Amino acid sequence: MYNKVLIKSNYFSNEWCDWVESVVADQQARVGGKPDVTKSLRRCLVKTVSKTHKSYNEMFNACMKVVNDNINYFDIDIDQRIEKDTFQHISYEKDHFLNSHFDTLTEADPTADPKYNRKLSGIIMLSNREDYTGGNFSFGYGASQRHDPTKDEIVGRGTVALFTSYTKHKVQPVLSGKRTILLFWVLGPQWR
Repeated sequence: MYNKVLIKSNYFSNEWCDWVESVVADQQARVGGKPDVTKSLRRCLVKTVSKTHKSYNEMFNACMKVVNDNINYFDIDIDQRIEKDTFQHISYEKDHFLNSHFDTLTEADPTADPKYNRKLSGIIMLSNREDYTGGNFSFGYGASQRHDPTKDEIVGRGTVALFTSYTKHKVQPVLSGKRTILLFWVLGPQWR
């Protein structure tokens, strides 16, 4: 197995991105990361869209469509569900960041079903590149990429990045403005 990354520029429309922003507009954000920033994996604001939200199914169907349309590229077994039945709406403001890491955290989560692993991580850009400076998203070494000539950044509102959850990635600190994404993890049976 090796890291795989698939980037679809401008996959979702501006209208769809606006709709996602409206879904979470009235929700309270929690701070993601430890108070001691030097020991934190990330610093950001997180809102969730859970399975009980009236817009969940519409969001789920749209996100799973892009996964299912491209699953042959990844050649992995997945289930038609996302982890904890929850989407994360994440905002990175000035000095917010995400340190280099892997998303294979399911095994460390005591509430996770032990029969499943995170198989794919999905990120949808909700902000325009002009909305912030800094905040570049990048992958670690060994990531095989398609449809992304820069191989360093995921930019452009509506752009989707799907990648195997064991692919190392990070977000550099935001210098100004706000970088906003929708994040989800697709589950599947244990890796073999």
